[in-house]
Amino acid sequence: MYVGQVALVLGAGAGLAQAEHFRPQRGRASIPPLDYTFFERIRDLKVHIPRQLRKYAEDYPGPDPFSPRIGDTPLRMEEFLKDLFYDFQQAKRGSGTATAYSQMVEICAGVLRDTTNWICTDTRTEGPIGRLIAEAAQRARKVSVITFNHDLVIENEIFKRARLRPRWCLELGYGNVVSRFKRFTKPASGSLFPDHSVDCEHSRGIQLFKLHGSLNWYVTYRGGRYPTPGQLLGTSRTPPTLYVTHRRVIAQQFKHRAGTQVSRTWPVLIPPIYGKEEMIRRLVSEAWTDARSALKGADRVVFFGYSLPALDIQAEKMVQRALADNTKAPRLDVIDPAPTAAARYASIAPRKPLRWFSSMESFLVAQGLD
Repeated sequence: MYVGQVALVLGAGAGLAQAEHFRPQRGRASIPPLDYTFFERIRDLKVHIPRQLRKYAEDYPGPDPFSPRIGDTPLRMEEFLKDLFYDFQQAKRGSGTATAYSQMVEICAGVLRDTTNWICTDTRTEGPIGRLIAEAAQRARKVSVITFNHDLVIENEIFKRARLRPRWCLELGYGNVVSRFKRFTKPASGSLFPDHSVDCEHSRGIQLFKLHGSLNWYVTYRGGRYPTPGQLLGTSRTPPTLYVTHRRVIAQQFKHRAGTQVSRTWPVLIPPIYGKEEMIRRLVSEAWTDARSALKGADRVVFFGYSLPALDIQAEKMVQRALADNTKAPRLDVIDPAPTAAARYASIAPRKPLRWFSSMESFLVAQGLD
């Protein structure tokens, strides 16, 4: 059955399913973390905790997430980050707390790179994310992929497939947020995403709306070890110039060169924190507008591995309002091992029939997009 538009919403659970598809028997260190396993993964990877962040964790009123004691309740990343972000907002520039927040964001980006770069290689094919996108692209004129993930797994899954590659490019594939991008930077060598060209098939396009930023979107800065608080918060007086690199796999550190000047780079990532409205507005508001329009106009809507956390009010209300305005989709499909994920969507969209699938395989067997 052919449909006009399909909207796919992919969360951290989709990335986890992708990794486990390729390494079902391997150690945890290479598997992308969820909110409640993030600090476990830091310990699995033996990540060095810098002095200022270590001190903040030791003084934290809850359990120390980096060195938990026996009997401590495991701390979720969202819980720790929301408190650290609150204290960061109150801290003076250059203080230990301000530095601790920067260090935590840097660690988050590093863990994501360490646990997802390997999935992006061309030898990793037929994973559930790629299969879902390919199925949607076969059945729809337009595919919108909405994600809160920062990694590059989705882009690479599109690029690996010859039939999908012409339907997405770096310059137009991210939707209207590209109006924020002042520069597209291409390294001298390496495996790269394509530029827009006459071969692009955007009349049958695949677009990717990354609502919390992306590892290959970045700002530049000069001076200290970390950006200023205004740059981190997106509240500096001068709107930041956003850059996009063509790299398909992001290095742990890279620098930006413009003529003879060399600048540090910092990824455009919006962490799972309270009070991120200003960061969204200043950095990625167009992606949110695009996502809402895609959900509103879709003939089919599929949620894969995204639990719609109750703490993320912006996401909940955007999804809720868009689904309430959708008059085309006959139902919602939720792919997640936990049936509670389906119950969550049923609670915010009670007027839409809903189907729950425990795995991508069961969804495809049932020809879920028919």
